[in-house]
Amino acid sequence: MRILQIAHSYPPHRDGIAHVVESLSKSFVALGHDVAVLTHGDGSAAEVATLNGVRVVRVPVKPAAAMKSCCEAEVARGYDACIVHCLHTPLSDLYREEKWQEKIRSVLVTHGLHFDPKNNREYLQAWATAIPSFHRWVTIAYDAEETLLAREFGLPKAMFIPNGVHFADFAVARAAGSARRGSGRVLSVGNHNPLKGHGELFVVARLCGEFEFRLVGGHFPAGNWNIGALGVKGGCYYKCCARAVLQRNVRLLVGLPRRAVLEEFAQAVVLVSTSNWEANSLVLIEACASGLPWISFDVGSARHVPGGVIAKDAADVARLVRELTSDEKRWGELSAAGIKFARQLDWAEVAKRYLVEIS
Repeated sequence: MRILQIAHSYPPHRDGIAHVVESLSKSFVALGHDVAVLTHGDGSAAEVATLNGVRVVRVPVKPAAAMKSCCEAEVARGYDACIVHCLHTPLSDLYREEKWQEKIRSVLVTHGLHFDPKNNREYLQAWATAIPSFHRWVTIAYDAEETLLAREFGLPKAMFIPNGVHFADFAVARAAGSARRGSGRVLSVGNHNPLKGHGELFVVARLCGEFEFRLVGGHFPAGNWNIGALGVKGGCYYKCCARAVLQRNVRLLVGLPRRAVLEEFAQAVVLVSTSNWEANSLVLIEACASGLPWISFDVGSARHVPGGVIAKDAADVARLVRELTSDEKRWGELSAAGIKFARQLDWAEVAKRYLVEIS
C-alpha cells in the first residue's frame, strides 16, 4: 500500500507529533508499505529526501500559493491512503479546503484540540462539516476535547487509537529495576512549550531540595521569545535557565541524543510531569516502558495510564516523590503495572491498527 502522512512537524524537529508520525512511518515501512510524509519546510520550494526508507517532502508554508502547488503535486502521486494529523495547521487546513479526503481514503487524527469547542466556532464548524467525508476520525486520547467537539456539532464519536512506544528501546532501563531507587534523580521530559508547566517543576524541586531534578527538553520554536509591551521577555527555556542559576538542584539537558535520553530513564528514581495540558502523553508511556513510576497532574489521559500517581498540585507532587522513593513495595508495584501496560503498545502493533482502518 502507498501511504501518505501529513503533519506540521517531522524529524529533525523533536516534538510529540514528529515522534508519532516518524514512529508510524517506520513501522509501516517495516511492514512492507511505501510511505511518504508531507510536512512543513523552511525553504521557498519543496525539498525531498529519503529518511529511513520514508519519502519526506518539506513544503514552504508561505506564500500560500507555493504551499498549495507543492501539496497538489504530492497528493497527485496516486497514494492509496492518507493520514492527516492535527487541526489548526496550514497543511491540514489546506487538505480540508481542497477536499482531498473525497479523492483519497483518508484518516484524520486529532491529537487533542488545545481549546474549548465553544470557541473558534466558525473554524470548528468548517471541520465538523468535513469530518464525515473522512474515512475515519481518530483520537489518540482516552478523554479528549474531541468528545466535546462531537457533542457540540452532532458528530459520531472519534475512534480511539492510542499512542505507542518503542518498547525494546527501554530494555536497559527495565533491567535496572529497583536499583535506581538510590539514585536521587527525578526525571522530567518535555520541550519548553509554556503548556508544559516547567515553572511548577521548579517549585517541586525547591520543596525537594535533597533530590536532583533533570529536565530533558529542547527549545519550543513558537516560544523562544515573548515580545511584550515593555520589551523582550524570555520564553520558557530562558526563564528556566535563569531559575536554574539560583536553584542548583535542577539541571537542564538540551539536545540530548536518543541514547542519552534512554540512559536518563535508566538512572532516575521517578518521572515527574507538571504539564498543564496533554492529550495522551508519550512521556508517561515511555516511563511505563522503562519501569519508572511517574507522577503527573490530572491532564489528558494520565488517569488511564497505569504505573503512576495523579497529583493535585506542586506540593502534592513533592510529597509523592518522597513517598514513592521511600516505599519499595509500592514503587515495585507501579513499575510492574507500567511495564505490563506499555508492552501492549509497541509502535508496530499500533501501526497495524491504523492499517486496518485505511485498508
